[in-house]
Amino acid sequence: MQKLDNEIWNSRISISTKLKQYNACILPIFPHVLGSYQERCTDALDQWCLQNLLGIKWYHYLQNNEVRRATKQPRLSAADLY
Repeated sequence: MQKLDNEIWNSRISISTKLKQYNACILPIFPHVLGSYQERCTDALDQWCLQNLLGIKWYHYLQNNEVRRATKQPRLSAADLY
């Protein structure tokens, strides 16, 4: 995972290219959302991935909606991925 972080997410690749890679390679791995607990966990993991992709650290205190607005990505629990 560290190698992936260094080569893709922390590279100088444009945000739009990173989002395309995320949508093509990472999102299909997420399981179907079955319950509210799993839904929250899946959304939290997705949010963490998007923040990493943008280079946002935990101490920047950005709201989830701001990250979603910047990436134009819907919450996984609200998206029709399958």
